[in-house]
Parts: sequence; structure tokens; C-alpha cells
Amino acid sequence: LYWQTSLMQAEGGMDSIPRGFRDNLDPNTRIQLNVKATNLSRIADKILIHRSNSEVPIKADYCISTMAPPLLGRILDGSFPQIFKTALTKIYMVPACKVGWQAKSRFWEEENEIYGGISWTKHIIKQIWYPSHGFHSPKGILTGAYNYGAAAQIFGLMSPKQRMAAALEGGEKIHPNLFKRKVEKGLSIAWQNMPNQAGGWAYYKTQAENPDYLTINEHQGRLVLAGDYLSFLSGWMEGAVRSAEHAVKRIAIMADV
Repeated sequence: LYWQTSLMQAEGGMDSIPRGFRDNLDPNTRIQLNVKATNLSRIADKILIHRSNSEVPIKADYCISTMAPPLLGRILDGSFPQIFKTALTKIYMVPACKVGWQAKSRFWEEENEIYGGISWTKHIIKQIWYPSHGFHSPKGILTGAYNYGAAAQIFGLMSPKQRMAAALEGGEKIHPNLFKRKVEKGLSIAWQNMPNQAGGWAYYKTQAENPDYLTINEHQGRLVLAGDYLSFLSGWMEGAVRSAEHAVKRIAIMADV
């Protein structure tokens, strides 16, 4: 099934995936964090990457961009085709929000015998996700809201405090007289409000015939794109991995290796 239930999860949390890549790089590889790309241009056989921490651009043989399409489209200069830049900015990024809770006890296990999975509701929070690990531990973390689309658009306009209040209200509808008493700390995030994110994932209607999707997949020389939005599995790690393999193959062909 296209939208099948998750079957695997990264041991140690999702951050273990990029850490795994980092730990297997050549020791001489330089990684710069918290540096913003401000402009990309191309000259002859190089890509110039202008950045926030230096007036001197990086002159690269190749550039693999994993930025959200609308954000990438805004920093490409006139050396790239206008139709390509426009197509990037027109890719629709789905609004998505989450609320996470730390609970005083794993009441969903103790009171409801719930071990993992999702509770769905008509409330604006849409879903509550239960952890599939750490069973019968003293405390637990659960997703108290996960919405997207129109509901997330409304949710994202709320203050963090208002989102937490709404998540408490929605949780009480599923776990009456338990939720408000048992959760103690929470946080919320609205991906569409994040300056370097632009949304949860890209969505295409009739993807295989979408002119913007087809345009951003066109070859752009030494600028190579990668991300789930370039695959037919937008929003899924598998799509991101597939696009990464495609990017590496494209560079290998250009480099004739």
C-alpha cells in the first residue's frame, strides 16, 4: 500500500540516521552547521554557493541541494532558467503541526492497554500517537496532536500556549479524566512556520503529469536536487533515499566515474 503503516524505526531516534552518515565520512571531511545558503549561481564548470558566514562563496564542482523547493527557488540567480526557478517556488508544501507530551506515567498502557499505534479523532488535533518502545517505563513521550492541511493551517496560527490547550482538550476526549492529570510537559511545532522548512512535505495533484514536478526533475548541470519531493513517495524517508541514490548516479555520470 502507498500509505502503509510504518514498519521500522531508527534505533536511538531519528537523529541516529544523520549521525550514522557523519560517523562514516572521511575524517578530513568538513561539516559546517548553522550556515545558511543565501545564493546559488553557476559559472562554467563550477557552482558558487554564497553563505551567511562568509563573503567568499564556496566554489564547488557539484552542489546537491536538499532544500525545500520554494526556498531553493528564491536563492537561485539568473544563471538558472526562469522556468525552473518558478516551478520550484510553485511546489505546494503541506502545512503540518505536532504536539509532543511527556507524561507522568504511561496511562495509555496502564488504563487502556494501548501499546503503540494511533487514536484518531474529529477534534482539530486529528491524531494521538503512542510510543512503540519503552513499555512499562515510569514515564513516556507521546504525540498529542498531528494534523496537516486545513487543520494545521488553523493550528499554526495559534500561539504555542493555545496549541497546548487545544491538545489537552482533544486528549481528554480520548482519555477522559486522565489526559490533563497525567501529562506534565509539552512542546509544539508548526513546520510551515519554520524559516528553513516551509511545510511538512510536498504535495502534487496528478504528480506524473504535474508540469512543475516534471520541470524540477529536469537536468540542471552541476546543481543536483535530492529529497522526497523528487520521488513518488513524497513525505516518506524511502522517497528521500531513492532520490539520493538518483542524485549520486547523476553525478557519477557527469563525472564519468
